[in-house]
Amino acid sequence: LGKTTLVVAVELCSITLRNEDRSRTNVVSCAIFGDGAGAAVVGPGKHGPVFQWNASYLFPASRHLMGFDVGASGLGIVLDRELPVFLLRALKPALDGVLAPRERAFADFERLWIHPGGRRILDAITELYALDEERLWASREALARHGNLSSATVFGVLELDLARAAGRADETGLLVGIGPGLSLEASAWRWEDA
Repeated sequence: LGKTTLVVAVELCSITLRNEDRSRTNVVSCAIFGDGAGAAVVGPGKHGPVFQWNASYLFPASRHLMGFDVGASGLGIVLDRELPVFLLRALKPALDGVLAPRERAFADFERLWIHPGGRRILDAITELYALDEERLWASREALARHGNLSSATVFGVLELDLARAAGRADETGLLVGIGPGLSLEASAWRWEDA
């Protein structure tokens, strides 16, 4: 710890396009996922948000919902139509579950950096937590500007939010991503000095 690190995410979602595969899943996944990259320099200092903790959660019996399949013709996407419905039911208990041991609640965080997997996922989070639309503005704007670039999208969300307003001392942020497996990743951040 105490070292400066470059964190990079590169996503090449287009490599999952299989020319011979005319299935709905193949066509839809190529339409909603794009290639992209994002990066951040993370290190010691008093300016900007300071990392506090991270947590991971693997949704039980969810492997079929999203992931990858390696076959004779290359890498293919696994994307089940049930995913948005599943997340409506399972996301809040999972997220509340990773926050509870840290004695935190979703509403405790002033800034929310949510990976915009899609408009329906952002709408679900807004509904589940009774949020004002403005709370997820950076996530919605990143989705509108660039689409879903898989893990690289969170860097766009962070860039938009941090460019819009400087943090205040003791202000907190929560970064949340959902990915293959089906998995949830969350990290908490706090401004020590503004």
